[in-house]
Amino acid sequence: MSVQAFHHHFMLVMASSPLQYINRIRLDRAKALMTLHGYNAGSASRAVGYDSASLFGREFKRLFDVMPVEEAKRTRSRLVVR
Repeated sequence: MSVQAFHHHFMLVMASSPLQYINRIRLDRAKALMTLHGYNAGSASRAVGYDSASLFGREFKRLFDVMPVEEAKRTRSRLVVR
């Protein structure tokens, strides 16, 4: 299968490009690390393979519409049992 054919079929099945899909998985994992395991944004970004914290922050904000630290706090507060 050619690269173009793979990309086309991937887009049909996943409704996103392979790169967008991989970035989504990495950002979801970083969010889980911050929320469930107490990682800070810098540690989480390195753990999922981002070399640049600023790039991580921009991509995180683009996907979740909020900065990484704000999202971790918000999600953590929802997990607290009262």
